[in-house]
Amino acid sequence: MKILYLFIFLVNIAIAEAQPIQLKGSIVDAQTNMPIAAATISVIEKGLFYPADNAGKFDIVSDKLVSTDSVSFSCIGYQTKRIKVNDFPQHSIVKLVPLVNMLHEVKVNINIPTLIKVGSKRRSGYEMWQPHPGLDMPMFMEGSKNVKGIIKTVGFFLTNGHGMFKGGDVTTPFRIRLFDVDSNGMPGKEITKDSIIVSAKKEWAWFDADISAWHIPTPDSGFFVSFSLLDHNHYKCIYKNTFTKQFSGEYDTYGQWLSPEESADAIFNNPRICLTSNEFKKSRSYFYGYSAENNRLHWIILYNNQSYMIRAAIAPG
Repeated sequence: MKILYLFIFLVNIAIAEAQPIQLKGSIVDAQTNMPIAAATISVIEKGLFYPADNAGKFDIVSDKLVSTDSVSFSCIGYQTKRIKVNDFPQHSIVKLVPLVNMLHEVKVNINIPTLIKVGSKRRSGYEMWQPHPGLDMPMFMEGSKNVKGIIKTVGFFLTNGHGMFKGGDVTTPFRIRLFDVDSNGMPGKEITKDSIIVSAKKEWAWFDADISAWHIPTPDSGFFVSFSLLDHNHYKCIYKNTFTKQFSGEYDTYGQWLSPEESADAIFNNPRICLTSNEFKKSRSYFYGYSAENNRLHWIILYNNQSYMIRAAIAPG
């Protein structure tokens, strides 16, 4: 009989864990109680990201969440707040505390001697990469080896696109990720310990974000800055493009994030990042995709000596 009760107890736990979990509430400024637009709710370990609306409200129902998950509530300019799913009350008001060193879009003055500028030095771009939601696009910051200091800003040259690459939107969100360098010279362990999600304002322009409040030191071997798109739930599907089908068998860079039907030929309105050609002796940029030759997911270097237009500034110290 005890075994039967134990079995029923375990079954009830399994059923409870399998039920979708709802997180509902709003995100506000802890000082003003005003709603925070563009805030993000995330479970970093599972790669889950959910945007709040312009009034800071959110209503998430997901069967991917479990009671032990730690949920992060974040927005650039505020301290991230983490709450366990099990401790989260319904209709909750989450208050974020502004950072003392407010984060903002900055213009990096190339004449400031105290900043060490690494990565792309191009002032404008034309060629572009049309990335797909869920894709990480890291670029090694040339000149960052053995530079002691804190990573102050990271920048991306973004566009809405043109021609067959039109339809992007630089104001849609993307994630900033930083990686150290592994023994093969490729992106290694992520050194950003938080979800840093931002959006640009202008196209065909550099967007530089101040991340100094995170106090990320520069590794001796240098570092990668990644332009990382969120999953396809954060972007609108603007049209179907059968052109992508002919490449899906060789480099399926997005099948792991979308269903087979969606990944076949969907094009989204996410930002396009521009490319720089022959600026470096070899390409400094990668994307994480599937290679039919190796039959596995791994980092793939960009072709034709192209690199993303990504840069960073280090405050030495």
